[in-house]
Amino acid sequence: MDREAQPPVQSVSDYPLQRHIALLLLTVVIVVTTVLGGYSYYRGSQLILSASQSMFEQIASESAATFKNEYQPISIGIELLANTDIGLAATSAERLEYLPLLTTALGQNPSLSSVLVGYHSGDFFIVRDLSKIQLDDSFTAPDNSRYMVDSIIAAGQARQLHRHYFDASLVLLEQESAQPSEYDVLQRDWFKQSAGNDTLMLSEPYKFFLMDQIGITLSRASATGSAVVAGDITLASLSQWLAQQNQLDASELLIFDQQGRVVATPNLGHLSDAGSELVMIDTMASSLWRAIGSPLMQSDQQLQFEYQGETWLGTVQSLYQDQNFKLLFAGVAPRKQLLSVLYDTRQQAIFIVISLIIIMLPISFLLAHRVSRPLQGLIAEAERISVFDFTEPAPFKSSIREINTLSSTMTMMRQTINQFLIMVDSLANEQNFDALLEKVSTATMEATEGVLSAIYLLDEGEDNLQLSCLMDANSEAVSAPVRSHPDLHTLPLANSEHAVVECFNSGEVKVYSLEHAGAERPMINQLKAAGLIEQGELITIPLNNRFGTAIGVLFVVVPTAMASSKASFLQLLSGFAAVSIESKQLLQMQKLLLESFIQLIAGAIDAKSPYTGGHCQRVPELTKMIVQAACDTTEGEYADYQRTEEQWEAIHIGAWLHDCGKVTTPEYVVDKSTKLETIYDRLHEVRMRFEVLKRDAEIRYLKQSGGAVEGEQWAALEQERQTIDQQFAFIASCNLGAESMDQAHIDTLHEIGEQTWLRTLPDNIGLSWEELNRATAEPQQLPVHEQLLSDKPRHIIARGVADQAAPNLHGFTLVKPPLKYNRGERYNLQVARGTLTAEERYVINEHMVQTISMLKKLPFPKYLSEVTEIAGGHHETMDGKGYPRSLTKQQMPASARMMAIADIFEALTASDRPYKTAKPVSQSLDIMSGMARRHHIDEELFELFLREKVYVAYAKRYLQPEQLDTDDYRYTL
Repeated sequence: MDREAQPPVQSVSDYPLQRHIALLLLTVVIVVTTVLGGYSYYRGSQLILSASQSMFEQIASESAATFKNEYQPISIGIELLANTDIGLAATSAERLEYLPLLTTALGQNPSLSSVLVGYHSGDFFIVRDLSKIQLDDSFTAPDNSRYMVDSIIAAGQARQLHRHYFDASLVLLEQESAQPSEYDVLQRDWFKQSAGNDTLMLSEPYKFFLMDQIGITLSRASATGSAVVAGDITLASLSQWLAQQNQLDASELLIFDQQGRVVATPNLGHLSDAGSELVMIDTMASSLWRAIGSPLMQSDQQLQFEYQGETWLGTVQSLYQDQNFKLLFAGVAPRKQLLSVLYDTRQQAIFIVISLIIIMLPISFLLAHRVSRPLQGLIAEAERISVFDFTEPAPFKSSIREINTLSSTMTMMRQTINQFLIMVDSLANEQNFDALLEKVSTATMEATEGVLSAIYLLDEGEDNLQLSCLMDANSEAVSAPVRSHPDLHTLPLANSEHAVVECFNSGEVKVYSLEHAGAERPMINQLKAAGLIEQGELITIPLNNRFGTAIGVLFVVVPTAMASSKASFLQLLSGFAAVSIESKQLLQMQKLLLESFIQLIAGAIDAKSPYTGGHCQRVPELTKMIVQAACDTTEGEYADYQRTEEQWEAIHIGAWLHDCGKVTTPEYVVDKSTKLETIYDRLHEVRMRFEVLKRDAEIRYLKQSGGAVEGEQWAALEQERQTIDQQFAFIASCNLGAESMDQAHIDTLHEIGEQTWLRTLPDNIGLSWEELNRATAEPQQLPVHEQLLSDKPRHIIARGVADQAAPNLHGFTLVKPPLKYNRGERYNLQVARGTLTAEERYVINEHMVQTISMLKKLPFPKYLSEVTEIAGGHHETMDGKGYPRSLTKQQMPASARMMAIADIFEALTASDRPYKTAKPVSQSLDIMSGMARRHHIDEELFELFLREKVYVAYAKRYLQPEQLDTDDYRYTL
């Protein structure tokens, strides 16, 4: 058959590649755009609805954070107030002495409107901050009044109100006459729920008396006395927060409790007039909330309901839950509004797809052939980038310029992503703030091929921008040129001519040409004069924190050709850098706050007693000297001992807080310098009884002789007087506690104490109600002969019910005496050694129980988990016979054992103790050597303490020169 006669045969595989690509491309475009269009609409609606739910959940979460941020500082303040002695204040005058402390708490907490103290006697004391409340028209406070103080004194069923007005400096402006009051604090819910309860309690929301604001009351039983300390917290900030978060025009937000009472809403017009009671959801002016009904009472759920012919979506989330009440958040919005943007986008997408298909039909056939081969290489490179493989691909070229450009762009993208990921990893792992700034500057220059980079940060006064970092192209810090041009270091915000200040004020990225900078750009000219820049372009980028507030400016000098291509990247980089800088700043501020609080507590403990001032400051220093010696030694058990920066921080905090429990120890027990001393030395009472005996003897002899004592009678009288003087001198020497009391001394003490003297005046009048209750068991018939030294029922002070039933949560082995105090005169005077009774010794030792209990309540991060063990172990012994938990050496971290040595050495050598003189170094080390041999302290650490001469370095810094009587002490078993 002739060739021309044969029919043409053409299979699918014979078609040109461009036709395959073109047809495939068109088919894919049609199918993909159809599928993606439908799927995008479906997923878009799901994402938008999910985003709306996430928005509501975020608002709920941030509302909860807002509530907790206001509640937690106030709870700390109430805890501190509850641990004062305000519960023991029995009169208005005594309670007014605490006014500076109470007003300080009000001033530090914006949401705290009042501080209240209720007493079990029915008395009531409240301090209101008039700057935070709107008083009723019936109250006429004096001009300049800042605080209104009400004190209600209960006498049976009658109550008298005493009102005072003070200005901001606590100067009394006016004192109203006493008036009858019907206010019974014993019937208030917050008082009843916290009476006898040593934990913080929150009341249910209610409207506060005297002001039309919703709030709650935070209360806690006073640690001393029979009282409850409380604070009124307004919840107005929640409504303000909701008003700021209402991002959708038709959305509705609401915060309410489990009983349906409205606590906060951004639209106050939805609230109906409910008088003094909280508005219920079913009485709100908004019919929307009334239409939802009972589902609002169920937290953590999604809402979908019909209202006025529209579908509404929303969520209900739990904000806060306590044993007394629960706060819930509800947010709803119409589905139509949520998807309005998607409806418009769908119409536009349909038009775009149709147009794209029409345009792509001729173009696809023209480009398919030329694109096919180089695309394979680009696809391979894209796949490597997608799995974060940044190795260099094999080079290839295409006759199509766009393909080559795309290849170059992908290469730059690969390099940029790689640089960005390296920088993110580097910044995320950097702990030092200054090093972080240097890394940000260096990374900026590497990404832009820059020659100079700097960071200016807003100072604390927010008046100037301070130069925090300046790096050159060699990644080295620049300082000398800046010193010669001090104007570059501080830039006042008022001077808008500076390029950096202009960028900060405008909040926009600015690009300045260095070649055309005139006199109106003094900063650029100063940089040129300092020899830091020559040519190129200066790019300034504002550094905004996560809330969009400017905190500084980043600038970089780049070649002119790089400025336009890197501006967007720099803006993205600056956002991450700003968040990193802000996070490190916040971390620094939190650490400074914690450090200040720690030193505040330690200072308060030292200031509490004039005899222990400086103890809480010297022990941390000596502890760190021992730890450093362990890190520096190259021999012995601690040759490989090293501490990380986080471990050093734990040691620092633990050492400073090692005696924080002493804030609960009564001052008169800590400072008890004689056996009969309480608030004062009761030896003066005993002295007067001996004086009475001497007068009685003289009167007796005068009566026997008829008015003239002579001869043998005079000698006998003098002898009796001397005997009385000698007896008192013996009692006075026993009171000092300098010598140990053996049985002979105790027998003599009882023999002298058995003597009697005549009391004719009643001793049960003019007493406090508490002491009077203890004296009821004593006979009161007058006149009465009483012993010179006695142990009376009134001297016995029993433990409270709460103290007796307190749970042992941390394994304390410290034995608690049956009595809280025994102030019997003979009981105290016969103390064998020192001045403290067993009860008082427990009070002193109990500070370790309080230290551990207090620190266990603090939410330390994981790397500070050893703080409690460090602070709470310095009175433990290596043989497990210490207190408060009877730990052994193996159960204690090395840092706690080091601090035990520091605490003992400081106590032995301290010169500010009332009950002893400062010991010299040699005698102190002798005592500690015995303790090491008896396994009271760590023997290896004590040897390190001596070998590295830590005691010498400490003595030269803190002790008197004469105390350092040896600098080469030798320890022997």
